[in-house]
Amino acid sequence: KVRHGATSVFDGVDCRSGQCDALVAGNVQMTLIDGDFNMPLTGRHVQAYSKQPAGKLVYQASGNTSSDGRIHFTLEGIDAGGVFVLKAINPLGIGKHYFSPFIMTSGPQDFVVTRDGENTLDLEAPVVFIGQPLDLANVSINGFTVRGEASDNRAIDTLAVTVDSGGATTTLAAQFNGATGSWQATIPGDLLSDGVAASIQVTATDQARNAGSDAITVVPIIDNEGPQITFTSHQDDDLVPVTGFLLSGNVTDLTGIDSLTATVEDPELGVTVNGEDVDFSNASGAFTLAVQNGEVSENATVTIAMTAVDSDGNASTQTIRLIAAPVSHAGWQVLNRVTFGPTPALLEELATIGIDSFIEQQLDPSSIDDSAFESSLGPDPTTLAELQAWTLRHMILSRRQLREVLTWFWDNHFNTDLNTTRTNADGDAVSDTVAYELAENQAFRANALGNFGDLLSASAKSPAMLIYLDGISNVAENSNENHARELLELHAMGVDGGYTEADVAAAAEVLTGWHLDTSTGEFFFDATRHNFADQVVLGETFGGGLEQGEAMLDHLARHPATAQYVCGKLVEVFVNDAPPEAMISRCAQTFLDNSDSPEQIAEVMRTILSNEFFDIDNFRAKIKTPVEFVVGAVRNLLATSDGTDLADPVADMGLRLYQNPVPTGYSEIGGDWINSSLLIERIKWVNELAREPVDGAGTGIDPANFFSSYGFETAEGIVGFLLNLTVGDDFTDLARQQALDLLNGVNGFDLTDVDARERLRQLIGVVLSYPGYQFQ
Repeated sequence: KVRHGATSVFDGVDCRSGQCDALVAGNVQMTLIDGDFNMPLTGRHVQAYSKQPAGKLVYQASGNTSSDGRIHFTLEGIDAGGVFVLKAINPLGIGKHYFSPFIMTSGPQDFVVTRDGENTLDLEAPVVFIGQPLDLANVSINGFTVRGEASDNRAIDTLAVTVDSGGATTTLAAQFNGATGSWQATIPGDLLSDGVAASIQVTATDQARNAGSDAITVVPIIDNEGPQITFTSHQDDDLVPVTGFLLSGNVTDLTGIDSLTATVEDPELGVTVNGEDVDFSNASGAFTLAVQNGEVSENATVTIAMTAVDSDGNASTQTIRLIAAPVSHAGWQVLNRVTFGPTPALLEELATIGIDSFIEQQLDPSSIDDSAFESSLGPDPTTLAELQAWTLRHMILSRRQLREVLTWFWDNHFNTDLNTTRTNADGDAVSDTVAYELAENQAFRANALGNFGDLLSASAKSPAMLIYLDGISNVAENSNENHARELLELHAMGVDGGYTEADVAAAAEVLTGWHLDTSTGEFFFDATRHNFADQVVLGETFGGGLEQGEAMLDHLARHPATAQYVCGKLVEVFVNDAPPEAMISRCAQTFLDNSDSPEQIAEVMRTILSNEFFDIDNFRAKIKTPVEFVVGAVRNLLATSDGTDLADPVADMGLRLYQNPVPTGYSEIGGDWINSSLLIERIKWVNELAREPVDGAGTGIDPANFFSSYGFETAEGIVGFLLNLTVGDDFTDLARQQALDLLNGVNGFDLTDVDARERLRQLIGVVLSYPGYQFQ
């Protein structure tokens, strides 16, 4: 017999009768077996470990197997709840170590290893937490219920709650629902003393004896007072939409709320909600009641009563009177067309100052303080990626939203492509640059609500445009008609504007010598390459020189066909894919009447943003372009974003910023942006956005803080707030219920739940994937 510490092995010994084996005692006798050939493994090194409740392995002993593969260990505590495991060191000679199953009883056992298998260890402790009551909370001296959730990578075996009050300790078995992971235990009043803090610890143990725990301290008190209920979202006689609204508030109590219910009474419909349970936050007491369409009648003064009962049965009721007003979609229409998408702050601002004041404010961007955004911009972009991010940040963060919507409109109307390289009049290759595109975009921003003639001139003299449409090679002796043709067809009069081929040829001669000084990056008029002969364009004669071209641009800017064409595009963008002819005509008249005004486009937009703009036929009648979809989602959720990771998903949806080779610009017709593959890209991106944390780079969201910062901490409140922010009231009962079911799961929802943030992210991904979110 040879003993090595706590290890006993079989060794060959000399006996008078020959070689023999001597059995050495041990409380665990293990046989190591090659499972592929069913043979004992001889002379293999084996280590023994005890496993601690938290999963840590502690070395006990080691030794080598005997000639018949056996090894004996004396493991202290094996029959007193101890958990042990053996580790065979490379027993098959293939560089793999193997762990035995957990050993929890003494006696003989087999340890089988195979070449393609490995016995893994469960070293992971269960996760358990107490959701209610909160740490340091008051509880009823008459007893209370402690609740929470528990999970394990394998399975929970036992779950116990230990109460320590004044040094007296009692352990109670908790009721555990393995399907849902929820547990609860009732703490009887006879274990508690008035004013004496009690420690509550819950311990979850799995089958491998891994244990996880959570603990709180509570203070039992005598509670004879009813809960306190306050409304935070509304006051008596406030107007609320007849189609439904969210009523929010807080409920508090000395010990804890057992239930909160709501009753809604309408003078015409009677009691439409009768004692309905209302979720509330265990942490803050925040609640939200979602009153649905059909539960109140138009112009009725409805009474809503909230009743709270605490754990001792004390009850209190608070009522509020609200007036159900007819619904106008005007505000939603304004925020989805005049801006790149609603934000909580914009919804509040619109409700405060009214639609007319909001529109007037946006029509005068100088009246809006945008200094906070402007100071955050940093240096000018120098690469395409920086330019794209810079542009997207303007769309997302600038408070001068209408100016940004129009800046994008004009940039698309006067489309250029950064990837363009052309040959100039001297035969040199000249390429568009980020600086040229930036300067052009800034010119459009400066004149977005100004005079169309200034916009037309800025585009015609833009280095980006001169390169893109071959203006740099347009010379008297060999004119290039490309710029002139697109000027008439796409920038001013439209393809049906009434111009002729002769007008195109003459306009090209007018623009000869309109070139780019590559040394300065500026437009310059090259008189040596200009045709000074008189040219007749649209029946007007223009003399030679730079002024000749500027006069032609001014004539085009004042032409009725230009007014009709530009207004048609603006109405298409802001109102409907099928622009109402009457609105286009009124817009065109305003356009012409204000041809000399420095605020011409502002007046045109004032005409568009009235009358038919608010017709129900135009409500949510347009599908968002990729830019509107991505920027709108970032704005809706108040995502932190530097814009650097947004250009790629916009491109994946079909729109490459500053890289459109087609002079017509990108389409504003909804059907051009929605097909099966492009819709998949949208759904894929919103679910990626929903899972991006706020980490200082790219775009990320913090859903829990986002919703709670606006007082929404329950499923009803969060779902209602998110739907209102993203689709207004344009959702079905099924869509709302789907969102509620997702957030509530099996056990309901609370922001303190371990998976609350994950469920919030799933909810955002689902809601932003709804068909209704594609519309504006």
